[in-house]
Amino acid sequence: MDMSNIPSVTMSKSYSFTATIIRSTAILYVVGYWHLWEYADVFSAHNNPFTYRMAPVALGMFTFVSGYLVLPKALAQAPLAFYRARASRIYPMFLGASYAIQRTYDHWLRNILRRRINRGSSLVTEAL
Repeated sequence: MDMSNIPSVTMSKSYSFTATIIRSTAILYVVGYWHLWEYADVFSAHNNPFTYRMAPVALGMFTFVSGYLVLPKALAQAPLAFYRARASRIYPMFLGASYAIQRTYDHWLRNILRRRINRGSSLVTEAL
């Protein structure tokens, strides 16, 4: 088998495998452990003082390691060009996700109100 045709993977000098593992672990903890258990009310043992204090630590670790990984790119460009590139990469996804969440929430809220109206109950009497 000829191995010369297989492209080699080259890593940039700013790439740090350890930093990527730390960042991935931190965001998986925050999203996968902390937030998902809040929505799945089947296991309440996660809500203890240790895990409560670990969420801000993991979020801070994710933020600082992400900054460490982005710093070489930021220093290699002019500040305006760097921020323009970051905004053009992040902002469209943010707008798309915001639109999808808003549409989902509107649909969900409309269905709840429709069910309550069809049952004959009013929101005012349920709130009292």
